[in-house]
Amino acid sequence: MTDENLSLYELMLIIDPNLGEEATIKEIDKIKKIISDLGGKITNEDIWGVRSLAYRIKKEDKGFYAVLNFKLDPANIKEFKGDLMLEQVVLRHMLLVAPKYYESKTLVELEQEAEKYKKEKEEKDAEEAALKHGTPAKKPMYVKEAPVEKKAPVKVKESAPVEKKAQVIEEPLVVEEAPAKEEAPAKKEVVEEETPKKKPEIKLSNKKELDDVDAKLKSIIDDPDITL
Repeated sequence: MTDENLSLYELMLIIDPNLGEEATIKEIDKIKKIISDLGGKITNEDIWGVRSLAYRIKKEDKGFYAVLNFKLDPANIKEFKGDLMLEQVVLRHMLLVAPKYYESKTLVELEQEAEKYKKEKEEKDAEEAALKHGTPAKKPMYVKEAPVEKKAPVKVKESAPVEKKAQVIEEPLVVEEAPAKEEAPAKKEVVEEETPKKKPEIKLSNKKELDDVDAKLKSIIDDPDITL
């Protein structure tokens, strides 16, 4: 039988968590062998590990989860269910017929999709509430920021030590003033006193001339017509 004639199934198993890791793996391998013995083919396997149960099953609060995707002839599915019911360590199982072009996804992918759906739904609800009340929509508080990628620290090249130069203290240049030259005492101006002018001496050439003058004066004095 070709793969086109086989149906795609998805099986979720909840196994007793007290088996231990080794026994749990053996139980999963046993179920996979039942499928292959019936002409089936495993297409995907996703191990979830131990998780809390929504409610207690056979006095257990937890269970080991595993999901198997496989192809099997629909005619053999009834027999497979009967064999699965005989496994006592399987607390619960859920078998679903997947669509023809169904793409199986891991738990991590499903959780990411669920988170994205939750975010989109809350944003849509916030927008609708804002339109209804006429207030701006607020972003949901649960939104997580993407982790910031840590960059390797940038190594800073150490610069060569700067050679310290001897500090030169410049002393103020003192310019000594040349001693002022003593000025010679001012010379006293000598005021030359004018010598008294001598009355001009009337020099008479001779005694005869003097006698003539005296005679003339005497004649003038003796003249009765001349009043003095």
